Amino acid sequence: PPLERSRSIPRCITFMSPDTFTKAWGKAARRCGVKARLHDLRHFALTHLLANGIEVHVVQAIAGHSSPLVTLGTYAHVLKPQARKAAAVMGKVMESAGSS
Repeated sequence: PPLERSRSIPRCITFMSPDTFTKAWGKAARRCGVKARLHDLRHFALTHLLANGIEVHVVQAIAGHSSPLVTLGTYAHVLKPQARKAAAVMGKVMESAGSS
């Protein structure tokens, strides 16, 4: 079934089914010599959002995942450097608390 047009969407914008969009992307990518699937671009975008400190629940909403746990399960590797940084910060806090 076609998507319902919102009053805020201009008439010049048309909607495509996901399959049609994926096929259009594949054709354009081949024509331009790009070796990336549409899903690869999605993964790239979500990875970089997390790596740049966007909160997991925000990325989860953008991705359309059912919960932040799904996002964390898929992109946990991205958060390892942030976990190391958090541990270093807490280490400094503990050192300064011990020296006072």
